[in-house]
Amino acid sequence: MAAWSGVVLESPVPDGHRNEVWAARSPDGRCAVRRSRRSSASLQWELELIEHLDRAGFLVPVPVRTSDGQLSQEEQTAAQANTALVQQIQGIETQISTVQEPMTLAGIYAVEQVAQQLNAAVQQVVQANNVQLILSPGATLYVADPVELTDDILARLNANVTTVSTAVPQGWQPQQSTVQLFQQVQDIRRAIAQQQAAAAAQQQPAATTPVQGR
Repeated sequence: MAAWSGVVLESPVPDGHRNEVWAARSPDGRCAVRRSRRSSASLQWELELIEHLDRAGFLVPVPVRTSDGQLSQEEQTAAQANTALVQQIQGIETQISTVQEPMTLAGIYAVEQVAQQLNAAVQQVVQANNVQLILSPGATLYVADPVELTDDILARLNANVTTVSTAVPQGWQPQQSTVQLFQQVQDIRRAIAQQQAAAAAQQQPAATTPVQGR
């Protein structure tokens, strides 16, 4: 009864068939208190049906909501359990975020170190091959004799950047362009992983079912 503030039991109502019923008093006047033997789901359905009939104009005993606005003690208990579950999930998500954040920041820092050497690698390849213009494949409609420089640039970049540090300096903040580049790298890695998983699934032999001969 603690869920209904101000409700006081007065006396039991005799001759109840299925439920225990008490005459009671609330701040809004006299009322009846019923202890139902229905399941939580069945009781919830009954209470919602009664409220629906009341809104439709039928004369029915209107249930009194708890101090928290619930229809029954079971609903209030379920709401409290749901709140506790949500809080527990939020706590776990916070812990995961706390662990992942330094790892993500270290990854962005590593990407920035590589990105800072990209222009130098491009210039070295351009000078070595006497290149006057570099275009993205998506920026051209037709090229008679294209020269692919991606592998050369990657080789030069790998030579220039043999290692990167994952020890993020105190107070370091990444540039927005670096964060976007890191996200692009992550998207590419996920796409490659999905392609590899799909290829591996296709290479698996189909399962066969033995058939008993006659």
